[in-house]
Amino acid sequence: MKKSSPIISLFKQFIKETETGKRLKKNGEKIKPDSIQNYKYVLNNLIQFSSETKFELRICDASKLDKRELGSEKSYWKSSIKSLRSSYIKRLSR
Repeated sequence: MKKSSPIISLFKQFIKETETGKRLKKNGEKIKPDSIQNYKYVLNNLIQFSSETKFELRICDASKLDKRELGSEKSYWKSSIKSLRSSYIKRLSR
């Protein structure tokens, strides 16, 4: 049985852990502020996409899915990425 989580809240947690130093590079150094700014830019794009399309992006642990659920997730992400791409292109052409 799949348990999904909203991707925006997980991404916010990811950014917060990166800012506080909980997440580090492989060599133990903190991640640079420019990288964190890039993460925030992506987060803002995801939030804007979700609000414009009324579509909540979600994610689940694929290692715990059966064959049918895995196929369903692949289909979900294929259509989600297609929608995200077309939304982004539409925004750029304004």
